[in-house]
Amino acid sequence: MTQALDLPAEARSRSLVHNAVRHASRLSKRGVQERLFAAWFGGFVYNQIWEDPAVDAEALNLSPASRVLAISSAGCNVLNYLIHAPQSITAVDLNHNHLAVTRLKIAAMKHLPDYESFFALFGAGDDAGNPGRVERHVAPHLSESERAYWFGSRGLKGRRIDWFATGFYKRSHLGRLLGMIHKGLCAVGRDPRQMLEARDPAERGRIFDTRFAPLYSNAVLNWLGASPLSVYSLGIPPSQHAELARDTKGELLAEYRRRTRRLICDWPLEDNCFAWQTLARRYDREGRRGVPDYLKPELYGVIKARLDSIQTRLTSTIDAIEGARPGDFDSFVFLDSQDWMPAKVLERQWRAIARVALPGARIIFRTSAAGSPIERSLPADLLVRFRYRAAESAAFYKADRSAIYGGFHLYEVV
Repeated sequence: MTQALDLPAEARSRSLVHNAVRHASRLSKRGVQERLFAAWFGGFVYNQIWEDPAVDAEALNLSPASRVLAISSAGCNVLNYLIHAPQSITAVDLNHNHLAVTRLKIAAMKHLPDYESFFALFGAGDDAGNPGRVERHVAPHLSESERAYWFGSRGLKGRRIDWFATGFYKRSHLGRLLGMIHKGLCAVGRDPRQMLEARDPAERGRIFDTRFAPLYSNAVLNWLGASPLSVYSLGIPPSQHAELARDTKGELLAEYRRRTRRLICDWPLEDNCFAWQTLARRYDREGRRGVPDYLKPELYGVIKARLDSIQTRLTSTIDAIEGARPGDFDSFVFLDSQDWMPAKVLERQWRAIARVALPGARIIFRTSAAGSPIERSLPADLLVRFRYRAAESAAFYKADRSAIYGGFHLYEVV
């Protein structure tokens, strides 16, 4: 079941984002930064997720009995979770643009004629036939407001559905940022795509260390990296940037270099869609291995048969949990949202989890810094309701192919 993307969705989304981000005084420096970020995050930020769903599924022990509550972002994660046939997935997001992408993925997988047409849409994302196929096969199954979102004229900006003819993965704030980085690197003779030709991770490491790593010592880049504004297109709010700056003692560019190297060099490229998007701004459309699992041909039929297990909602995780009954959810996927929340908001959310979740339920999230905010934010009477799985958290962090975070955290309800 899918909640209609009604006309007030944009206004509701803006209100949800503002409530999630704006915590400081309006006239303070942090308050101004928060309001700028809220305005930026109200747009189309992510055209794919940047968390590894295979790690999520293992950490959550997903099974046919699982009842998942997950932040959807662009929906790659919730589609991938269907490999494990959970009983239900409730996908929520503050951003109506991300839910529109998630809902289009679900409708397209259901109604496009075959795997090849679905891969052309979300695997390639730049096929001239995509808008017509979606209009013929998928649009009749979308709500009126969803059709307006994708097919409505926006004047000189054109129709959003045409992104899939000209390069969907070049769209979004993050897509454009990656494009700017690529153009800048190519302008100084360092094309990231050359690392796709390396024979193995060791060779990629040598190329990165000799040709790309020295750029992270550039004084101008270090000055830019110190500003929260520099990472708004990554979806990083001021609070998260500040936490990372504290954790790295201000050595932000050095940490970005370490994480980028890990992303590019620590796993085989053949099965790392995150590295493909970073280096090539596209997926592995030739071999179809460096793609999210939901785009692999052998899993297409399995996932398609289970799509009705997903419900989508434009709401916050807190509102979704507070409106739930005990036992409604036993698996919680918060992406990096815990970094966004001050202690009082974290306490509110985790009290709601303690009411709804039965013993054994699992909660996962990532953080920009290495440590978890939970132990320092929750009062003792609430903290005892949760067990931190420290060793497993560390192991899952090492296994996460997206490699862009500082920590992965797994908690279990006791």
